[in-house]
Amino acid sequence: MSASELISKQIQDYENCRLSYEAFSLKLKELLRLIVEANDLKIHSIEARTKTVDSFHEKITRLGKTYHDPLKEVPDLCGCRIITYYSDEVSMIAEILKNEFLIVEEELTHQASELDADRFGYLSAHYVVKLNGQRSKLLEWRAFESMHAEIQIRTIIQHA
Repeated sequence: MSASELISKQIQDYENCRLSYEAFSLKLKELLRLIVEANDLKIHSIEARTKTVDSFHEKITRLGKTYHDPLKEVPDLCGCRIITYYSDEVSMIAEILKNEFLIVEEELTHQASELDADRFGYLSAHYVVKLNGQRSKLLEWRAFESMHAEIQIRTIIQHA
């Protein structure tokens, strides 16, 4: 199979499962809302999105990147963004996520502890998550058991 045929197949595979990722992102958004409320946190919003087919194509053909199995390797096929009012809520929500999901990957960017007092940095926490064992066994989550999603947490000021 030529490289262009392989890419075409990978894109077709994503097109075939994209609706499942869309359903997962919406269900994940609702779960995150429930988790935040259960922990008595007030946040600005939660957004959900699924990668478009065009964006998927661009990502897997980007120079310097090689994906053998992009459906397993691309971390952000679907995701949610939690937007908080205050920076301390970013770390509080991050801790909650660690209890509620299986963390596959964690990226913390310019955390407040790394910045000088007079610096304003991009405070963001990004997690690639999978459902934990308990949740993935529930009937309403079983269809998403093998999927992963990216969850970003940032303040409203950073989002702006």
